[in-house]
This record gives sequence, structure tokens and C-alpha cells, in this order.
Amino acid sequence: MSIQEFLIGLLLFLNDRVIPLLIAIAFLVFIFNIARYFIIQNQSDTGHAKAKRNALYGILAFVIIVSLWGIVNLFVQSFGFNRAQGLSPDYFYTAPSNRNSAPSSAIPGS
Repeated sequence: MSIQEFLIGLLLFLNDRVIPLLIAIAFLVFIFNIARYFIIQNQSDTGHAKAKRNALYGILAFVIIVSLWGIVNLFVQSFGFNRAQGLSPDYFYTAPSNRNSAPSSAIPGS
């Protein structure tokens, strides 16, 4: 395995698996702290402040993760590491033809 294949595999792994997992974890932590802020720690001032601080940390984590995702995508797209393929249909639509008439259009209703 060459270094180029290793880097391609690493970037694609980060882009496809790690970063979406980090976004999901950050989202769950953010939602938990919002619930703590409004519901669970509503009576306690220290708990209220701690939940608010942790929710702000969650927003900061979103910004950092999305920035990291953008940087990884920049590398993937600029060096041609992406595995994207053009969309192609599973079938080709052909309109039913009448044997006695001229060929019909492939677009239904025209």
C-alpha cells in the first residue's frame, strides 16, 4: 500500500464515517444541554449556568466539526479522491408503440 492510497483511504474514512459521527454526538450533547437548561436545571442557578456554558460549547463544536468537514471535502474534491459517479437510471423508459403508427415520443403524454 502506497502513501497515496493510505491518504486517500484516510480522507475518505474521515469524510464518510468519522465526521458524521462527531456531528451526531455534538448534536446529542447540544440537545441534552438545552434540555438541562430549560427543564432539568431550571431551579438551580449554578446548574443553569453550567448547562448554558455546555450548550455554547456544543455550538462551538458544531462550528469546528463543520470547518473540519469542509477542509476534508476540499482535499477530497481538489485531488480527485471522490468516488462519485454520475446518476444513471435503473431502466430506460420507452413508450409503448403502436405497430401501425409512427414511432411515439419517449415522454408520456406528448
